[in-house]
Amino acid sequence: MITKLSMFVSLLLATFIFTSTTFAQQVSDWAQPNEIYSSTIPENENDLDRHQSPIHSVVFSPDGKTIASGSSDRNIRLWNANDGKHIRTLYQPESGAGAVYSVAFSPDSTIVAGGSVDRAIRLWNVNDGILIHGLIGDTTGEVLTIVFSPDGKTIASGSTDTNIRLWNVNDGTHIRTISGHTRRIQEIVFSPDGSILVSAGDDRTIRLWYANDGSHLLTIADDRIGFPYSVAISPDGSTIACGNAESTISLWNIFDGSHIRTLHGHTMAVNSVTFSPDGTVIASGGDDTTIRLWNSGDGMHIRTLEGHKDKVFSIAFSPNGKTIVSGSETTIRHWSVAPPPEPPQLKEDINGDGRVNVLDLVLVGRNFGATGENPADVNGDGTVNVLDLVLVGGAIGKTV
Repeated sequence: MITKLSMFVSLLLATFIFTSTTFAQQVSDWAQPNEIYSSTIPENENDLDRHQSPIHSVVFSPDGKTIASGSSDRNIRLWNANDGKHIRTLYQPESGAGAVYSVAFSPDSTIVAGGSVDRAIRLWNVNDGILIHGLIGDTTGEVLTIVFSPDGKTIASGSTDTNIRLWNVNDGTHIRTISGHTRRIQEIVFSPDGSILVSAGDDRTIRLWYANDGSHLLTIADDRIGFPYSVAISPDGSTIACGNAESTISLWNIFDGSHIRTLHGHTMAVNSVTFSPDGTVIASGGDDTTIRLWNSGDGMHIRTLEGHKDKVFSIAFSPNGKTIVSGSETTIRHWSVAPPPEPPQLKEDINGDGRVNVLDLVLVGRNFGATGENPADVNGDGTVNVLDLVLVGGAIGKTV
């Protein structure tokens, strides 16, 4: 026993001498704060390659490779989602073309559509920028919102004339008109399975429709809706989120229209809401220039993204849920919102106080020679021995 203790003391002193010369150089990189990365999509020196007016709509392509933006400058621009470089500008050919209020990608990412104030919906080929269809003639109001059906066969549009219209993507023909709102429609979305359309209008209602025949399913009329600016459906199809002019986000049960909760935090109108692809997070953007992230399960605020200088009109999650794109007056920003990585666990921190120190060396000494599963067996060879002592000594000063 005396020999074992003497050996341990000698090794302990030797370890201290070794580590005292290197302690000042040991830095734990992962102990530094994890900050959200944000960047402005670069503006090309050529004015034609950047928006000159407010950006009303931004969206990721389903394959995650491209970002589309629509603006009051009457054009849609495509950007590389990886580096923010401008790919091309999709110009509206008609001289009377107006501001683009809504853009959407087809589910296969091959088509991008834009809805504008000239009562038109236009479809372009993403790969070459060629105009496919211009759907004009059956819409009597400005087109404020468009969305593709999950199967990509249909486009739904909502406009200032209070109506929802469905269009055939292949040939551009009008399928049907859905009426019921009494004031203009701000946004429409399909349920994940494509069976239901949800619309939000200035008549302070959220309405649900059967997509196959346009028949009315449910109307949610509640003061907590306010004047809705944006609406979204959770990926599991169970919850509706609605952002309004009154600076709140209300959540509703899609099956019976019951109120779940209201999220408070924005100080001005909420222009855009969306769910993360896994449904765990709600993101919102508003006139207060911020983007806010919320836990969809309990409604708790997670974090606020600040960087825009003007109102945030539109936000969208990337398909993998790791980033968000946002559009404001003339700026598009791309944010990393992935949870910070878990810090590596220090096996040398045997007593679990968050720092490798002399107490951990003492624990190695107390367990010296022990076999089997043991926290002091740092190198995992089945025995607490001199190697464990060296490993702990070499990590002195490290923190979790």
